[in-house]
Amino acid sequence: FKPGWEDILGKYGITWIIYPTDSEFSRFLKMDKDWKLIYSDKVASIFLKDVAANRLLIEKYTGAGETPIPKQKWDGRISESFR
Repeated sequence: FKPGWEDILGKYGITWIIYPTDSEFSRFLKMDKDWKLIYSDKVASIFLKDVAANRLLIEKYTGAGETPIPKQKWDGRISESFR
């Protein structure tokens, strides 16, 4: 990764990253102590920067090997707001 990428995130106050799961960057973030993985599936992973503002979400969604955000069954209906 290019040097200074973390400075750019800091400049704009970015504390969430949603990125393709099967990417080098996601693998890097999984090993970085400053970022916490709160959700991952075959398509995307969600990382939160380990800062005080994210503490409650990190504690809520970092589980013991389970998918932290439960999957909901789609009932086949389309919401009125999307019509």
